[in-house]
Amino acid sequence: MDYPLSASIDNRVKRLAVGESSVTPQRRTVVVFHGDVDGICAAGIIGFFECAEEYISAHPHRLGRALESVSAKVGRVVLVDLSVRRDNAEAIRKLKNLARRGVDVVVIDHHKSTMMASSLLASYGIRVHVSLRVASAAELALRVYGGRGSPHPEDVASIASAVEKGVCERLPRKLRREAWMLASVEGYGKAFPRIYGVAVRGIAEGRMPSKIPEVRRAHQEMLEVRRRFRERVLRSVIEVSERLYLWDVRGTFLGCVVMRGLIKEIIRSREGVVVCVLGKGDGLGRVVVVVRKNISVNVDLLEVCNDAARMCGGWIDGHKEAVSGVILEERIEDFLRIVGARIRGG
Repeated sequence: MDYPLSASIDNRVKRLAVGESSVTPQRRTVVVFHGDVDGICAAGIIGFFECAEEYISAHPHRLGRALESVSAKVGRVVLVDLSVRRDNAEAIRKLKNLARRGVDVVVIDHHKSTMMASSLLASYGIRVHVSLRVASAAELALRVYGGRGSPHPEDVASIASAVEKGVCERLPRKLRREAWMLASVEGYGKAFPRIYGVAVRGIAEGRMPSKIPEVRRAHQEMLEVRRRFRERVLRSVIEVSERLYLWDVRGTFLGCVVMRGLIKEIIRSREGVVVCVLGKGDGLGRVVVVVRKNISVNVDLLEVCNDAARMCGGWIDGHKEAVSGVILEERIEDFLRIVGARIRGG
């Protein structure tokens, strides 16, 4: 069930849609966003309507650390696509403190974990808009800010939704090119995070990624990385990567994790391929896990992996097409066995 947006934020959104804002120049607006394609698009849409002055990229697992850089002079903080979990005590505490200082805190998200935390956040005076029915956070941001009928933000939201659902090939050719450029930004930003803010500011100014010089350069560099990995990575892995649904379809991300030995298991089902990737440990005896599938696999990864994670002393969050989380290191094999059995069994 969707958590309803309060009447007060409804009225404020209408004011923003006609160019008005209750935030004075001395009380700045900051947008904190997830540094993936959807998060970048959503932050750009918010900036298009909100006229934000600062953009901070963050990872949901490290949200508390990102909030440390939010100044006491901020008037409004908008969090988008950041999967705020009830058990993320550090992030919840910092959001609560911001709200108590009089900062207008708004959360816009399409993750189940945020929906489960919405009542707690609302009790601190935090304004929450969360829906599981939208394809992307960018689409939800467009709805919240009343942007229907505005061609630029609508195009940006359609790109984010296509990437989230893994159907970029259904986009018009012009928008498909923009989607791959944003996918390059997502990969490039893991080494050079500054590019996230550059892309968001450009979108907020009404430009598409191909019109932003720094984004074009990042795209060209990522194409070169892709070419080098295609030459080095085993052909069978490339064939798997080309059936995956997001920017790793082009081999860059998957090539990186293959060369670093991080792919733990490739599960082949009747419909397609699911890839389980292991990341670094968190220092508490747990390992970061990423599970992705190609669009033809007819399973809900969030449901399957969440059940398996609970049995194996961890947690998972994400969508039906892709999830990430942490699992106890000694239970990794059990986790993969449970997930594999559920997927192969349909």
